[in-house]
Amino acid sequence: AAKDNSRVDSVFFDLNGTGWNLATTTNNWTNWTAPNLTLTPGTNVFRAYALDSTGNTSLTSTGKYVSDLYSPLVVQTNGSGTVTPNYNGKWLRIGGTYKMAAKAGAGFGFRNWSGSMVTTNPILTFVMAPDLAFTANFGDVMRPVNIISYPAVNQRVTNAAIALAGKAKDNVGVTGVWYQIDGAGWNLASTTNGWTNWTAADSALLSGANLAQAFATDAAGNVSLTNSVKFVYAVVPSVDWAPESLNGLAARVTSASGSSPSVSFDISTFSQTSGSGTNLDDYGLGEYVYLRTGTNTGLLTLTNTVPQLQTNDFSASVQLIFTNHYAATFTNENGDNGGVSLSVAPNFLPASLANRTVVATGNGSGNTTTLKFLDGVRFSKTPANNGAAGSSSGTYTFTRFSPVGGLLVVNFTDPADAGSVAYVQLTFTSATIGSYVVSFYDNLGNRSDASHGAFTFH
Repeated sequence: AAKDNSRVDSVFFDLNGTGWNLATTTNNWTNWTAPNLTLTPGTNVFRAYALDSTGNTSLTSTGKYVSDLYSPLVVQTNGSGTVTPNYNGKWLRIGGTYKMAAKAGAGFGFRNWSGSMVTTNPILTFVMAPDLAFTANFGDVMRPVNIISYPAVNQRVTNAAIALAGKAKDNVGVTGVWYQIDGAGWNLASTTNGWTNWTAADSALLSGANLAQAFATDAAGNVSLTNSVKFVYAVVPSVDWAPESLNGLAARVTSASGSSPSVSFDISTFSQTSGSGTNLDDYGLGEYVYLRTGTNTGLLTLTNTVPQLQTNDFSASVQLIFTNHYAATFTNENGDNGGVSLSVAPNFLPASLANRTVVATGNGSGNTTTLKFLDGVRFSKTPANNGAAGSSSGTYTFTRFSPVGGLLVVNFTDPADAGSVAYVQLTFTSATIGSYVVSFYDNLGNRSDASHGAFTFH
């Protein structure tokens, strides 16, 4: 409202300092209005003054008005967890400051807030505005649980191949179980009920001690602890004289040609040593195929691969006729023949050479060489190559071929020896002693030396 002793001519107004505007009236300014005002959330300042027909100006009137505008808030959760207080769907005052706290459920962890604001702080502080939306994200952090139910710890099995079995569970869901035997490589198991129970494909076993391992995974990428079970495969005679497999057996050969090697077998590999210890052609490592052709007959094919020595009489196909569970006669394609005595091979070969020492003594020369295996990759040799003072060093690999035999390959990396390689066949006659045959090759691949002897293992 406005009045004057003469006549009010106009009224001007301003809202929040946005500029002066002319008001409207229908009764010569006795009453006036300021239409279509848009208030901002919080305190608004309104000012107005009047002019009369002679140009006199009234005092400026000021009023403060608090505007409370409201808007709905959207709050969601992703994963198992809660929000306190949960303002989802609530109408909150625009401009007001609010807080919400996210708390993860059992087995889950808080990840972050996303949406209108992104933060990893579980306590979200925000100023309300139109169209706000927040999502509290929770992730699965609980490991699955996995066990191997077969075989049991230290169980003695007599089957040459077994199928592992086990159980797995998770707070959300298991997505897979992986297994391996004796470090041969991880394979995916199978299930018919979402991994509550799982089984593995038949796996051939090494004679003696074996190690089964398995772990489970879930969709969030969590991995269970690896479950490990040690068990023993005991080689027993087959019903018939001809065995189903040579795995875990040792054969002492008596040949009409005078050669008397000993051969020990793993699942598909073998090691062979000279019975006399002096015939280097009776040493070798390689692969074999055995086929049982009848109740008392079999066909054996041996292929020598390392060390790089001449192959021997057993490097071809061998016909076997078994006269009982532990004895046979043989003939081979080279025309040689003789007898074979079978026994269960003792498991003397170590699983690793890491942090161990081999002291080798050469036949005839009596020279002693010490190999120290610093870890699973590096070694040092004393004395140095070529009889030099100090020691040589490099890298090595060690591969099992039978329960008693393995191949040690040492690669010299010292400047004086760089590129030279030694192939050493180790045959253990107990857990701490054995025999060896070694072939040296220079950096051009030429064999420079071959020798044999005995070793101790510490």
